[in-house]
Amino acid sequence: MVTAGLSVIAALLGYVGLTDYLNKQPEYAGAEPFDRLYYTLQLFILSPTPLGSPPYGPMLSIAMYLAPLTTVLAVLQAVSAVFRARFAAWVLLRKRGHSVVVGAGPAAFVLARRLAETRPTVLVGSRIGSDVASRDAVRVVDGDPTDEATLRAAGVRGAAQVFALDNSGAVNASVALLVRSLHHAGVAVYARADEGDLVAALRARRLGVDGHNGYRLDFFSIEDVAAVALLDVHDRDLERTAVVVGSDRFAHAVERDLIRRRRRVGTPVAGRVVRIDDEASAARSAGTVYVSASDANDVLRRGLRLLLAGNDRVVLCLGQRSGLADALEQRLFDDVQGRLAVFGVLDAACDPALLERGALVEQLARALHARYLVEYAGSSPAQDSHVPWEQLDERYRADNRAQAEHIGTKLAEIDAIIVPAAPDLPPFTLAEGPQGDVEKLARMEHDRWMAARKQAGVTYGEERTARTHPDMLDWDAGLSENAKEKDRMFVRGLPTLLEAEGLAIVRIPGVALDI
Repeated sequence: MVTAGLSVIAALLGYVGLTDYLNKQPEYAGAEPFDRLYYTLQLFILSPTPLGSPPYGPMLSIAMYLAPLTTVLAVLQAVSAVFRARFAAWVLLRKRGHSVVVGAGPAAFVLARRLAETRPTVLVGSRIGSDVASRDAVRVVDGDPTDEATLRAAGVRGAAQVFALDNSGAVNASVALLVRSLHHAGVAVYARADEGDLVAALRARRLGVDGHNGYRLDFFSIEDVAAVALLDVHDRDLERTAVVVGSDRFAHAVERDLIRRRRRVGTPVAGRVVRIDDEASAARSAGTVYVSASDANDVLRRGLRLLLAGNDRVVLCLGQRSGLADALEQRLFDDVQGRLAVFGVLDAACDPALLERGALVEQLARALHARYLVEYAGSSPAQDSHVPWEQLDERYRADNRAQAEHIGTKLAEIDAIIVPAAPDLPPFTLAEGPQGDVEKLARMEHDRWMAARKQAGVTYGEERTARTHPDMLDWDAGLSENAKEKDRMFVRGLPTLLEAEGLAIVRIPGVALDI
């Protein structure tokens, strides 16, 4: 802008100064305005045709220096812009540990902005302009996200996380496959799939496949992730009635999670979780009413009617929170008294921490650690792993994740796979005995655990220390019965562990799992 301003000043001074100068030159006295404009433009390239001997006058003298200066500045800026773009692309190709977000919708931009608060973030395939994104420290790479060159330009080879949030599940699947082929090691990919049943099926299938070079892939639904965040806040009393008003995907996701939470603790569902399509059918409820619809105006209309009808608590589920949310919750109605709340679906779902925590392996790892704490509560001597997950050292968290990731590999050894839970599935049992399923899978778990400990430099020792462990023995070479029973308990608990996540085990003889 400074260069442009100086250029305008130089042109004005040059035109006026040349007009005065040419009027004093007989051979140019009849120059037309277009001729004087042409001569003025020549000032910017140091070769004005009519200039002869001085005096030139103050305005023309200033323009004679200012015009070529602005030309030099413009050239330097152009070169600088090209160099910066090239340098930024070069840096991206070599960047490590950053996040890459793929997608053209608002969800991708919301997530990229959140990620940029804590780590460098690149947004791919977005319609957001680079000038807008730069305000939130987000780097934008244009192009087709399913093209290998585009992902390379985004530095996906060195990314720690890749979030595929395109509206098309096919695009997200293509991105996940490309990342697997491009990345050197240790990347976590989160791919969006809108249908809840499809997400469960893809997650179950993925858990049965070994990772490649530390590649971790998880599928998620924006609606399911947001439903968990919503109910973590508003569904603390599982004995209370919950009514879901709406028929869109988010309404179904809220209903599913309400049912899952009650089943997990053994609370009856019948009569406590109700979903209806129209608020006119909703009776006055002593519990919480969740209102969802694809149109925000419908949410507001339905929610306010239910509130005025005397329902104890109404939660309006909108795409994103805005200033209207604060007005509705606090100032617009004097008699609301905390009975109305507004929830932003995208605001909650596009939370990096929530997406990472909601990954299936992460949920299973947390569940495994919770079971471990229950089994060894009060045991002596106390170990540094006897703490809640939030306080657990990262190496123990990694151990739990590795144990969860290996579940599918174990089940493949007994011709079983993981599938979404359904009422018509055949019953599954684990055979006991020396040659049974429990013993076989317990051996595999011990072998996996011992291999991981060896890789970490742990050896056998009668006392448990940072470098020694009394269980560093082969299954048939002196391993204590107490240690074996720990592995058997883990295996016996697998059906219950998976059931809590909406998954089940099915035995299919001869099934091939190496995809």
